[in-house]
Amino acid sequence: MTAIFAWLCAAVAAVATLGAAYFFDKSAEEGIEAAKERAAHADATAAQAHERTAALEKEAAEANARAAQYQLRFQQLADRLAPRIANETKLREALAKVKPVGPVQVWYAPEASDTMVLAFQIANILRETGWTVDGPQPIPDKHRTDETGAILPKALAWGAQPWGLSFFANGGPKVSREFREGYDGLANAIGRSVPDHGGSFSPPNAPDEPANVPAGSIRLIIAGKQDPYFNTPIGAPK
Repeated sequence: MTAIFAWLCAAVAAVATLGAAYFFDKSAEEGIEAAKERAAHADATAAQAHERTAALEKEAAEANARAAQYQLRFQQLADRLAPRIANETKLREALAKVKPVGPVQVWYAPEASDTMVLAFQIANILRETGWTVDGPQPIPDKHRTDETGAILPKALAWGAQPWGLSFFANGGPKVSREFREGYDGLANAIGRSVPDHGGSFSPPNAPDEPANVPAGSIRLIIAGKQDPYFNTPIGAPK
């Protein structure tokens, strides 16, 4: 009897153990599946967050690129509108390699805002480096009998460009090598030291009309800057 009871207790215990094991195994499987689902959901959420982060980074990079372009355009416009000032170091170094010829006439268009300051700056440096300078002075009036001349800016009336720096020279019927080299060196030195200089360079072979440069002389005419909006010289008659 005792043995039967013991056997029954052992059987009950075994069944209980098996049931508990099955229950725990089932719960463990369900827990694992739930964990897998949570992990998959977390992975999907992370992937979405990563995609969103990448999209935001792309938008930020595009915005930064646009901002850089706007900044560049603004700086370019500011540089175009800023007064022209010669780089004195470059100008002095370049002029030191050139033998002075001339004299040099320096004229400027007074209707433009920066021409007078630039003319005096260049003229002073030329004098300090051994050049003989006549001026600076405003572009003088020139009598023109034709109707076109009456409406032209003064720079144009004297054969110069309506904007930038225009160089003229009269080396006589037979231009000497010394005069040509001095004239070329002067124009290159000034042109390379003045930002956005534009203008024109005429050969030194005794120009007559409309420049009328005295024999043996060089003339620099400083007109206004070119308008970055309308492609016309700033300060020119509208």
